[in-house]
Amino acid sequence: MSSPAFARTCATIYEHRDFKGERRGVSTGRDAFVGNLWNDVISSVRVKPGCVLNVWKHANYRGPQASFSGDVPYVGSSWNDEISSYTCSCR
Repeated sequence: MSSPAFARTCATIYEHRDFKGERRGVSTGRDAFVGNLWNDVISSVRVKPGCVLNVWKHANYRGPQASFSGDVPYVGSSWNDEISSYTCSCR
């Protein structure tokens, strides 16, 4: 049986590539700043089917932007340890 919190989970972010290290669930909605513990440390993401995780290099949705969907074992050299804000939405 799933809980209401699980139903709102849009993605999971990981500290290291290949879904290793600390992880954090991302709910649908916006996060203008990922927080001091997660700022510039994200290396891989798992996005639920039908959902999209939009990320920015700076807080408050500023700077370069990218979108991720599905399982992304490595966000790439230009995004590794660079994400500071995000939005996540599902169809």
